[in-house]
Amino acid sequence: RGVSLLWIIPEFNLGDWRDPLTNAPHLAAGANLEWMNLARDAQHAFREGDFETAATLAARMVELDQGVNVTGLYILADCSEILGDTDSARRYRELARDAVIWDSSKSAAPRTYSVAQQVLREEAPRHGGQILDMPQLFKEYLKGAMPDRRIFLDYCHMTSEGIQVTMAAAAACVLKQLGIKDIAWTRLVHDAAVPSHEVEAEAAFLAAVHSAHWWQPYDVIHSFCARALQHSKHIAKVMTCFLDMQTRRTPMLMCRSAEQVSVSGSPLIQHYLLRYNNQQLDRTLLDAVLHALKDVGIDQREQLDGLRRVEYSVAHRDIDLLDYYHSSSALQPQEVMWVLPKRDVFLPQERHHYYKAYWQESKFVFVGEADCPVRFKLTCRLHYPALTEPKITVRVNAVNIGSLEVDGEWAVWNITVPGKVLKDGLNDIVIEWPMPDFPGIQGYEEVLNDLAEGNKPEFFCIFGEIHTFVASNGQKAAVSSAEPQQVLSAIGAD
Repeated sequence: RGVSLLWIIPEFNLGDWRDPLTNAPHLAAGANLEWMNLARDAQHAFREGDFETAATLAARMVELDQGVNVTGLYILADCSEILGDTDSARRYRELARDAVIWDSSKSAAPRTYSVAQQVLREEAPRHGGQILDMPQLFKEYLKGAMPDRRIFLDYCHMTSEGIQVTMAAAAACVLKQLGIKDIAWTRLVHDAAVPSHEVEAEAAFLAAVHSAHWWQPYDVIHSFCARALQHSKHIAKVMTCFLDMQTRRTPMLMCRSAEQVSVSGSPLIQHYLLRYNNQQLDRTLLDAVLHALKDVGIDQREQLDGLRRVEYSVAHRDIDLLDYYHSSSALQPQEVMWVLPKRDVFLPQERHHYYKAYWQESKFVFVGEADCPVRFKLTCRLHYPALTEPKITVRVNAVNIGSLEVDGEWAVWNITVPGKVLKDGLNDIVIEWPMPDFPGIQGYEEVLNDLAEGNKPEFFCIFGEIHTFVASNGQKAAVSSAEPQQVLSAIGAD
C-alpha cells in the first residue's frame, strides 16, 4: 500500500536485570565438577578484589559451558566494568541475556535476544521505512552507559523517562518521514506529557514487587520502594497493607488489608497485587519495604515481626518448609518451580511430586522463637551416587547441627535443634548435599524422552531429593513409633 514504516528495535535492561545463578547443565565427563570449583574460586577472588584472577577463572567456566550459563558471564561483566572496560562489560551482559534462550525447563523473563535484534537490523531496510535502534539510542542518551533502572522498570518495560526518550526519537523519525520537519529527537524529549506523581509511585512499587518475584537483588528492589515513596506518600498505605496481606495465613482476598488495597490504589495496583500476586514469605521484598518506609518515618518492623510470629511461628504450629509460601523465600528458583503456582497452561508439565536440589546447598526459611527447640522431620534421598562420603550436613543459622548418612533410598530422620541455636523471627536451615558422581552427557538420555512427552526436561544434575520437610515445636513434637528412630541432636548441644 506504500505505507511508510518505522521499525523499532527493542532493548533489554542490561545494567540491572540479572537472571538467577544456576549450576551448569550436564557437561562432558568431569567438567561439571571443574566448573563448580571454578565458580567457587572465581566468586571468592571477586569478593577479595582480585578481579584479574576472577576474570581468568570465569573465562574458563564459559569455555566449559560454552556460554549457556550466566554465572561466568556475569563475573566477566562485573570484572570488566570495575576495570573500566565498558565495551566488554556490555558484550558480556548481552551474552548473559542471550544465554537462557535454550533452557525450556524453567521460566525466563521476556526479552529480545541478539538474534532478533540483528534480524530486524538486516531485514527492516529491505521492506522500506526507517529504523529506530533503541540499543544505540539509549547508548547515546546515557553517554555510553548501559540501560538500567533509569530506563527500565524491570527486564523490558520502560520507565516514563525511557518512554519519553523512545517516543521523542520515534516522533523525530515520523516528522522527517512525512516531510514535516527535520528535528533532533533531543529537542523533543522534554515536550512529552508526564504521568502524575501518584502514577509514578505506583509504577515504582509494582516494579519492586515484580523484581522481587523474579529473584532480583535487594538493592534494585529497595531502590524502587524508595523511589515510590519519593514520588508520592500515598503509596505508603498500599505498602503497609501489602506487608499485612502477604503475611497472613488467611486467603489474600479475605484479608481486610486486601480490601483496603482495593480502594486505595489504582486498577493497576489492584490487578498486580490482588489478582496477579501469590502470598509468600517474601523475605527480601518485605525487608526492602520496611527499610524504605522507615526512611520516611514509618516503622512497621515490630508489627510485621509480631504478625509473622502469630501466623507462622514453629512454636505454634507445624510448618511445611516445602510449601510455596516458605520455599519461595530461599531464592532458589529452579527448586521452587515444582510448587510455583501455574498461570500458563502451556508451561512444561512437572513430572515429579517432590523437591529436587539442583545445587549443593538447599536453603529453607522458617519463623522461630529464641530458646524454643525445633524438631524437623526430613525424608530425603540422593539422586546420583556420591563421589565422596554419602552424607548430608545440616546447618541452622550457620551452626553445624550434624551429618546424616544417605543413599538412593528414601529415609526418614527426626532432627532436634536446641532453642539456643534459634532466634526470634526468621531462621535459616541449610542442607548440604555430597558431591554427586555427575552423569556427564549421558544425563541427556532422559532429556530426549522428556521433550518427546512434553514433560519438564532435566538438563541439570540433581544433588538430592526431599519428599517431606516439616518443622515442629521441639517441646511438643513426638516421633511416631512407625518411623525409624533416627534422631540427630545438635553437635555440642546441652
